[in-house]
Amino acid sequence: MKGISTFSDGWISKLKEKLGINGVISNNVLGIYASTDWQTMNTNVGTFLKSTGSLPSYGTVVNNTARYRRDGSDLLLEWDFTQGAGGTIGSGSYLIDISQLGLQIDTSQKPINTETSSTSASTLVNSSVGTAGFTYQTGASDSSLAEGVAVPYSSTQVKIVSSFTTVGGAVSYGMWGVFYPMSFHDIAVTVRLRIPILGWSDKENNVVVSGTKTTYAYVEAAGNAGQSITANVTDIPFNTVSDTKGLWNGSHFTADRDMTVSVSGAVYMTTVGTRAFGAYVNGVILYRLSQAVSDDTYRFNGTIKLKAGDVFSIRGTAGTLNNVGIYHNIVIKELPNYEDLILAYLDDSKVSGTYVMQAANAFNVANGVETNISGLTKINNNGNGLSYNSTTGTWTVIKTGRYAFNISVYFVGTNSLPVGGAFVGILKGGNYFETSLSTLFSGSEMWASGYIELDLNSGETFSPFVWQNSGGAKTISVLRDRTRLTFHRIR
Repeated sequence: MKGISTFSDGWISKLKEKLGINGVISNNVLGIYASTDWQTMNTNVGTFLKSTGSLPSYGTVVNNTARYRRDGSDLLLEWDFTQGAGGTIGSGSYLIDISQLGLQIDTSQKPINTETSSTSASTLVNSSVGTAGFTYQTGASDSSLAEGVAVPYSSTQVKIVSSFTTVGGAVSYGMWGVFYPMSFHDIAVTVRLRIPILGWSDKENNVVVSGTKTTYAYVEAAGNAGQSITANVTDIPFNTVSDTKGLWNGSHFTADRDMTVSVSGAVYMTTVGTRAFGAYVNGVILYRLSQAVSDDTYRFNGTIKLKAGDVFSIRGTAGTLNNVGIYHNIVIKELPNYEDLILAYLDDSKVSGTYVMQAANAFNVANGVETNISGLTKINNNGNGLSYNSTTGTWTVIKTGRYAFNISVYFVGTNSLPVGGAFVGILKGGNYFETSLSTLFSGSEMWASGYIELDLNSGETFSPFVWQNSGGAKTISVLRDRTRLTFHRIR
C-alpha cells in the first residue's frame, strides 16, 4: 500500500525509545508520505448534496454512504447512492460539497467552472477531478446508463456533467440534476473523486529530510596494475579513487553493517575474448553481473545485499588486465535505509526549546519601554531550529516552519498602588505580535505571559520583548523559573 512500510522489530524498539512510548507499536508504520485511513462523511442534503438552485430531496433511500481519506496532496472521496421511490427534483444543477471537512480545492491545479448550461460545451473546459456513473430503471426489463465527469464548481463544490446514448444512438449530455435527478425512482449514483486540496502536499506538512546522521558507503575506483587474472579465483583489482568509509581495500569491499549496495562498472582486458564476470560474497559466487560477450571491455551492474562482515568482490574469466581507468572502473553505492532515514527525521523534526531567566542575568525593565528578553539560559534546544543571542535577546531562524511560543515574565513588588500592567510580545520585521495586558495581582505581583504562533522563514530574525507601566523600572523575578520562554515547531 502506498505510504506504508514494514520495519524490523529492532527498529520499532528504537522508534519507541525516541518517541518515549512504552506500549505497542504496530509493525506497519506510516512513512513520510502523507495519507490517512478511510472515514465516513455526512451525506445529508444541504450538507453533502447541494444545488445551484433549490435543494432536492432524497426518496426512499436504499443505500447512501460516503467516505473519504487523504492520499498525498489529494482528497479521495467515494459516494454510493441508491433509492427506490423518487424524491423531489429541486432546481438547478446538483453539487457535491466538501466544506464539512474544512478543506478547499486547490484551484491553481483544477480551476473552477461555474457554467451550468446543459447545452454549453464550456462545461467541460476544466480538468476532471473524478467520474460518476448513473443507472435508472425505466421499466420492468429496461434501464438507462450514463457516465459523468466531475468538475470543480467552486472552491468547495464539484458539479457533474453526464453523457448518455439515446435509444436512437445519439449521444446527449447535460448537468446532473437536469438529467438523472432525485425525482427519478430506482436510480443509482456512484461517484469517485480525486481532488487536489489547497495546502496539502505529498509529504507530511513541512517535513524536510535534509540528510541523515548515517554515513553511507560510497566507493569509486579505477585502473589497475596490469595483473594476470586466474579464472574465478582472483578478486579483480580497482585502484581506489574515493571511499567514504574505507571499506574498499583495492580488490574487495567489506560491509561494516547490514546493507544493500548497487554495483556498476567495467573490466578492461588486453585481449579480445568471450568473458563474463560475477559478484562473489565471501569467496562464493552470488550471481553473474555481466553477459558473456566477445570483447575486451566487460560492463557489469547489479544490486547486492550484504550482512555485516561480508566480503564482496568481482571475479570472472581469466586474462590480463589493461590499465586504462576510463575503461576499467567500479562504483559501489550503499542504498539508503528507510529505517535510518525515518529515525534521522524524528531527530531532525523535534524542533523545540526551553530557556529560563537565572538570577545572575535578571535585569530591570524600564517603565513604558518595550524591552528585549535577553539573558535567558538554555535548558534544552532540540532540532537546531532557532538560534538565540542571549546578549541582545534576538533569535535567528534556522529551519522554516510555523512555531508556537509560550512566553512569561514575572515581576514581584511592582509598586504599592493598584495600577499598572504588563504584556509580552514578539517583534518581527517591524510587526508586533502581542499578548493581552496583565494587570497588578495581589498588590505586589505581576505576571505577563501569553501564547503566540508565527510563520518563520530560515534567515529571519525576531525579538521577544516585555513591556510594563507600573510607574518605574522594575526587576524581573527568577522565582521558580517563572520568567521563561519555550517554543516548538508545529509544522
